[in-house]
Amino acid sequence: MNWDTFSHVGFSLKLNSTMILSALGFAVIMGFIGGLIPASHAANRPIVDSLRRS
Repeated sequence: MNWDTFSHVGFSLKLNSTMILSALGFAVIMGFIGGLIPASHAANRPIVDSLRRS
């Protein structure tokens, strides 16, 4: 295992700060979008109906 490139023989993966920050930003945006849809449905439903269904 080559710890500089995190690879064995024929595969090279070099991480830099731009790639890490891009992946982190993408994960945050996807998490926000993924939580926005259920939250909007819950916000538009009356509280009493939500409590009855749970």
